[in-house]
Amino acid sequence: MKKIIFLFCFIFVSFSSANDTPLRLSYYTQQDAIFHVNFAILEITALDNNVIIKDIILNRGNCKVNQLADTFSRKMRKPFPVKLNYGTTIKRGTSCSKILEAEVVTENGNYTFNW
Repeated sequence: MKKIIFLFCFIFVSFSSANDTPLRLSYYTQQDAIFHVNFAILEITALDNNVIIKDIILNRGNCKVNQLADTFSRKMRKPFPVKLNYGTTIKRGTSCSKILEAEVVTENGNYTFNW
């Protein structure tokens, strides 16, 4: 009986600690060719299917993800929401040069990444 209880506890702890994020986030710094100002580029990779990103909050709201330019309509569009499937990587420019924290808001909860 003790072995069964121990096994149950082990399985329960294994599943409860498997809080894997459905995304991988990284960033790198790039310099603007015209103004010579550094800015960060976010690189987001889906580690699961049907990951819907509603928003990304950078540096606790002190930094923004830039809007995207639509070349056909010549209008700016919001960078989110976006749906990603496993292995898909997207890049988004930001208004800051250094990212310390990124909170990714998805349909399945929020995930925080720190650097």
